[in-house]
Amino acid sequence: MHSLRGKGKPKLAVIAAFILLLVVLYQLSASRQASPTVVEDEVMSAESQWKELLDLGEQIIGDEISGTVKWQGNWSTLLDPEEAANVLTTRLGLPAAEQDILQNHTVYSSSGSRDEFALHLNVTQLSSSEYYVVLRLEGEGRHAMASLSEQQALLGQSMLDEGIAAEWNAAVQGMRKQPDELDSGSLKEALDIVEKQFPKKLDLTLVEQYEDQDTVSRTYYSSYLPISVDSGGQKVGLQAAVHIHSVTGEQEVSLGSPLLTVEY
Repeated sequence: MHSLRGKGKPKLAVIAAFILLLVVLYQLSASRQASPTVVEDEVMSAESQWKELLDLGEQIIGDEISGTVKWQGNWSTLLDPEEAANVLTTRLGLPAAEQDILQNHTVYSSSGSRDEFALHLNVTQLSSSEYYVVLRLEGEGRHAMASLSEQQALLGQSMLDEGIAAEWNAAVQGMRKQPDELDSGSLKEALDIVEKQFPKKLDLTLVEQYEDQDTVSRTYYSSYLPISVDSGGQKVGLQAAVHIHSVTGEQEVSLGSPLLTVEY
């Protein structure tokens, strides 16, 4: 598993990993289309859900919080790959995209920054008239999260305005405010402590749980959260995990909505 803290990866490796995840992303999109659980206004729902996730993360993690927001989905357009990428980079205020050919797919990528958070755009050509677009926003620290909060909905709206069937997901991560308490027991005990801090208004129902040597995670449904996805035939809107950081060996908390993805 990869940490939200993992910076400086070679660009080609990141893009290659992105290509390998297209199948998973398609499955996620298909589950939503087969059983639509996203309310009509995706942007307003994303704004509301991000606030709940960030509030929860700041309560549990504190100022040293890191976060990622993604808007991703299919884009049907007659534009050629370079034109399609240029339309999006111009709209999002990013540098001109660079082209790569990976696993027989044409991929255009661009990265930039806005205030205190980073933006990463990937446009992958799937056919002559279809692309898969991922816009990823990343920040570290409370100030970056505040800036990201102000703009993530507007950036998502920009993608929707271009005709991209963009869907939202997000994650926050970091060490807990009381690391001594967190590190004193098992991962399961640590997640129990985290779970006790969930606000009652979320009215969470446990749907799935997973445990191995390095990770314990639980997935929940909440009628309070407007965006959910199908997982194993059940709706889920929040996932929490405690895992061993691959570099430091410390226990780290991750919260994702509606699910944790590769950044965790």
